[in-house]
Amino acid sequence: MTGSAERRLDDSQLVRTALRIDDPGSVAGYTRDRSDPTQAPQIVAEYDLTPPGGRRSSPEGPWFWCSHCQKENHWRGLLVGGAEGRRHSIGHECAAAHYGFSYASAAKAFADELKRKGALARLGRIIASAPSIETGIASILKSEGLKALDLKRQEIQQASPPMAALLSAAALSDAALVEDVTVPDPEAEAKFTRREGSRPERPFTKVERRSLGRLQGAWLLRTQDDCRDRLLMLRRAMTAAVELDLLDTNSASTSRIVAVVRGVEQAHVSAREALRGARSVAEFFHHENVVRMSRWSESKPWAIRRTQGGLAIGDRDGRASLVAALIPIEVSELPPIAE
Repeated sequence: MTGSAERRLDDSQLVRTALRIDDPGSVAGYTRDRSDPTQAPQIVAEYDLTPPGGRRSSPEGPWFWCSHCQKENHWRGLLVGGAEGRRHSIGHECAAAHYGFSYASAAKAFADELKRKGALARLGRIIASAPSIETGIASILKSEGLKALDLKRQEIQQASPPMAALLSAAALSDAALVEDVTVPDPEAEAKFTRREGSRPERPFTKVERRSLGRLQGAWLLRTQDDCRDRLLMLRRAMTAAVELDLLDTNSASTSRIVAVVRGVEQAHVSAREALRGARSVAEFFHHENVVRMSRWSESKPWAIRRTQGGLAIGDRDGRASLVAALIPIEVSELPPIAE
């Protein structure tokens, strides 16, 4: 669906037209006459008049008129255009039986209209929200909170680049840190005893990898797909939506509109997630997390330990860099997409 010539309504008409109605009998041109089953139908609206509780609470109706059955027989149905502007109500299932093969294409065309109308409504809400969201993005990118986060990340990277790189990878993948633990290996020891006929001089051991849990405040060390990256991604998605609106949506396929709208919505959710992560970066210096990193570092060429004001990152020769704890940072919330 790419041009208005292929559609019953252009986009401006589609936005204004109700495709789901509550009172089909009040529509101009409505008639109880039987519609012509040989005429290809054009579905103009659908309705659902099912009362609360459905058949359980209203087993005897009342129902709504069906052009095919020629009696009040359904709650859910379609309003179909006929000759000379007539409008006929017909049950969903009856419509397929009444119009035969021509019904499938009519049903698809109407489903496409519903999908496009929904996408246009979502695009309209995005366009209405664009100025406030752009203002929010610009403000957050310049905020003191993000500056403090960037500076603390650089400080940790400078203290130990290889350690920071490994922690950054764990932060990006949301993987748990692990420690290597030496434990007894009774199975290997038993095999040795059976083979040699005597117990080994020293107990057999093996190394197990045990999870220490995920990093807290992990957004502090994300060097890719971080808060700034996601805000800029949202800005690009918003720009694509604004450009689509300016170029006239009638020339765009429904799939294109849906893709642009979904791109904005997903980027907005993703950016808000990143902002929540940014607000939690002070948890990186919490006692539990420093203990976790300290145990993780025991098998590495460096060591991490807690200090009174933060943590120390050192090598095995005793040289250490002190990193002061980061106080909770303030980052504004993004404005929502209009409802």
